[in-house]
Amino acid sequence: MEPSDDRDADRKIPFFEKSIIDIFERNGIEEYDMQTIQQILKFMQKYSNEVYRKADLIRIHADKKRENVNVDDVKLAIEAHNENSFYKPLSKETIENIARRRNVNPIPAPTDFSNLIDQIPESDYTLTQPNFEVYDEEIQEKMKKKFEEQTKFIKKTSENSYSGTKRSRRQVPDGNIDMIEASIHGPLSARKMNDDDDDEFLPG
Repeated sequence: MEPSDDRDADRKIPFFEKSIIDIFERNGIEEYDMQTIQQILKFMQKYSNEVYRKADLIRIHADKKRENVNVDDVKLAIEAHNENSFYKPLSKETIENIARRRNVNPIPAPTDFSNLIDQIPESDYTLTQPNFEVYDEEIQEKMKKKFEEQTKFIKKTSENSYSGTKRSRRQVPDGNIDMIEASIHGPLSARKMNDDDDDEFLPG
């Protein structure tokens, strides 16, 4: 008996399941549970039935003499169904208005850089923390290793920023300035101006 090729194997998979598998492959999803496909199929069946029933009611309300549901009926049914069943995403203009109101208040500049590393939140509250669970132990180890590398990189970047920020104390002859705070861009030097000029800091 000759072994069956890939096309024969594909024919054994139902059409809708094969379509979902193709969608997974196009999106780079290589590992998944077969129960996931069954859940998606159940959702598709329930969603299609509800939309069709609403489209049929719209058809009857619009024109009782018309026997078949047309595209406009389905579009209106989908719109009505989604408004009550799903959260509608915010429009671009709404998001821009929210961001504009939020950005009116500037972020306060840090005053103490000594405990900058300690201010990094816990791993559970970081944006790089995965927001889903993986039951495969091998994949968990890979994700854990990748997250640790990202955390080390963030801490290293914070340490480099802190090392470039130092405090220096300089005595200025005949002046009233005894300490100059160094900025992130480097230390500053000061000189005593004439009596008719204001005190001024000049880059060193």
